[in-house]
Amino acid sequence: MSSIDRLSIRGIRSFSPFEEQRIDFFRPLTLILGMNGAGKTTIIESLRTMTAGSMPPHTNGGKTFIHDPRISNQPETKASIKLKFQTIKGKNVFAMRSFMLMNKKQKQEFKKMEQVLKAKDEQGQEVSINKNCAEMDRHVPMLMGVSAAVLEQVIFCHQDESLWPFSDQANLKKIFDEIFDTTKYTKALNELRGVAKKYSKYAKEFKTELDL
Repeated sequence: MSSIDRLSIRGIRSFSPFEEQRIDFFRPLTLILGMNGAGKTTIIESLRTMTAGSMPPHTNGGKTFIHDPRISNQPETKASIKLKFQTIKGKNVFAMRSFMLMNKKQKQEFKKMEQVLKAKDEQGQEVSINKNCAEMDRHVPMLMGVSAAVLEQVIFCHQDESLWPFSDQANLKKIFDEIFDTTKYTKALNELRGVAKKYSKYAKEFKTELDL
């Protein structure tokens, strides 16, 4: 079973852009306690962003997810999220996502920076798996043995989206399709129906020829 060991946050929401804060997770249970605005939700948001690759809701494309550089009187904020976890096979993996929020004349500009995913081979040497954001979004859920949809909608579900089981039927169906990955099965069934219809037509033509 996969497990999370350590999370480090810098420059995300209320977390300082100058000093990295580390959270260690314990087994079998870790409780997160704190006053309002202390950063409890930010920890869950960071875990979701780190594992599934998606930004929290209402963050204006990630801009409000990063510590505002105007607060610290800086031209930019360099933020990062680091995660150490064990895969379903018990191997240690290190992942990091870094971001930047820059002050421009008329607006602020958000950028996704370096993406790192590392593991150790059988000889104990560190191996970089990939540095591509899209590939990392695919690899991390696979290494953890759970789909990105389950990470987003169930395990690290944001509090603003936690009432999705009570949403309208169309949205509910969409989320369940993502969680159970039914899209590929629907496509396969449609493909099978098309093939069956095609060969059924051939069979009728062959039967007609045989009767003649």
